[in-house]
Amino acid sequence: MLAALVLALATATPSPAVIYEAAARSAGNRRTEAVSVARALLIRPHLASITKVRVDGAAGIAPVAGIVLSGTKFHAHDLSWEAMLREGERLAALSFAADPRLAEVDIWATVPLNLAVGTPFVSGDLAVPDSAVVFTRTQRRGEAPVLWWDRVWRAKAFPARAT
Repeated sequence: MLAALVLALATATPSPAVIYEAAARSAGNRRTEAVSVARALLIRPHLASITKVRVDGAAGIAPVAGIVLSGTKFHAHDLSWEAMLREGERLAALSFAADPRLAEVDIWATVPLNLAVGTPFVSGDLAVPDSAVVFTRTQRRGEAPVLWWDRVWRAKAFPARAT
């Protein structure tokens, strides 16, 4: 039944707003595939804001999807830790269904760092990080996921369930 739901969600027709947002949030050297995955993810409500969907790969190597979530902008008022874990599982399943060639789906939640006013935003060797990764979920197709999270973030974001 879950497989049928995932397939139905992945093949639903996206609205013009979803098409626009999917294109705007897609990146990587397999951008066409990234847009396809982003459409499958953005077509339905989600618990955390999806800020970027990347798909990268090389000739002869199966592509990998990377999904970046906001670790501060949740769409549910009473979000639980268990709901966050289910959301990661759902996003991975939808991504695999949207592109059967994907070998792996990596999901990160990030939070902005408190930077001093006037801190320059530059790239390259002088770059100053402006965000921190607080949650990761890595899953290769057909395998169990590997999870990591920042305990301080979890305690603040999910106070009722944090341990």
